[in-house]
Amino acid sequence: MNTAKLLTISLLSYAAFALTGCGGGHEDDHGHSHASDESHQHGDHAHDEGHDHDHGEKTFAKTPGPNGGRLITSVDPRIELLVLEDKRLRLQTLDANLEPLPSDAFSYALIGGDRQNPTRLEFQSVSDSVSESTAPLPAGEGLPLILEIEDTQTGEVTRERFNYASYTCSGCKLQEYACICGH
Repeated sequence: MNTAKLLTISLLSYAAFALTGCGGGHEDDHGHSHASDESHQHGDHAHDEGHDHDHGEKTFAKTPGPNGGRLITSVDPRIELLVLEDKRLRLQTLDANLEPLPSDAFSYALIGGDRQNPTRLEFQSVSDSVSESTAPLPAGEGLPLILEIEDTQTGEVTRERFNYASYTCSGCKLQEYACICGH
């Protein structure tokens, strides 16, 4: 096949694909047009109330931490990891109701950032349920991080791997490192 025929087929395929997304779509979702009817109602709200047209309750894949941080459930008691404004990390032990739980059950270490020159963070206890990193995270977004959680009784180490990103998730409105949407 020559280049002109391939280009023509590609353009026609793209146009057909693009046009199938137009039309029907949202209007067909619930059997009426939204064209310009400002009085259009859905139950107890009008379109001029500025909503995102998802009429179902949002369900999330994970439970958020009580302070907006990442909830770590792979250990018991649970831990909330929160990145502070100065980019230091706060780790707080929590009970099953996500209330602060005095505990010396864990010691922590974190490694992350540039894989060729990783940053290691140490933690110190600042209260009976909270430990904070002694230094901030390295600069940057999308940093790969590994939090090592050592059980002080058994010596067993649990590793939590995640990427640090501070932008706000559009789904759950938490910072992306603590996102509970499951994407």
